[in-house]
Amino acid sequence: LEVLEALQCLEGGGPPDLRHLVTALGGVLLWQCGMAAGAEQGRERLARALDDGSALGTFEAMLGAQGVPPDTARGLCAGTPAQRRQLLGEAKVCEELPALQEG
Repeated sequence: LEVLEALQCLEGGGPPDLRHLVTALGGVLLWQCGMAAGAEQGRERLARALDDGSALGTFEAMLGAQGVPPDTARGLCAGTPAQRRQLLGEAKVCEELPALQEG
């Protein structure tokens, strides 16, 4: 499930809290590595990469560099949610355990 959410984020969507975390922490990393003038500029750079599809393209290239077959990498990065679930597999039993309270 986390991989599916990560793929959604790489497509410019997904849960807003995940996108905020990725851009905030990644922005600081880009700044600290000298790849952005400041944390906010790094955050903006990452947000653009998520929105324009380049982050997803980079992820697909990383999969290939790690030996993932091209058809599998393409299916994960360009497939429908159903195709992605088929590639990743799914537990036979899923049970939702809601929290008793927020926090």
